[in-house]
Amino acid sequence: MGQRASTPATNKATYKIVKCPICLDNIQQNCNTVQCSDKHSFHAECFAEYVDSCSGDAAQLKDQDFCIKCPQRPCDSNPFSHEDLGRVLTKEQLNTYYSN
Repeated sequence: MGQRASTPATNKATYKIVKCPICLDNIQQNCNTVQCSDKHSFHAECFAEYVDSCSGDAAQLKDQDFCIKCPQRPCDSNPFSHEDLGRVLTKEQLNTYYSN
């Protein structure tokens, strides 16, 4: 009998499709994203809009101890750091956030 040709194993990385909880669209593999410490992912643009909405609502910021927390509720992750905010927000958005 003839020998069977061996089939090389394919090493395909599996990519889990994740939806942005803010806009409900799929998050593409090479998309600019933000992730909380509990691994909830958001489009950077959606997250920036979320921060804008929080910055415009002083009562909401006060309820969150003037920190931006994960928009995925319920989530007990750490608030987003200043470095996280600086990566995705424009200077204007940062100024609005820090002026509260």
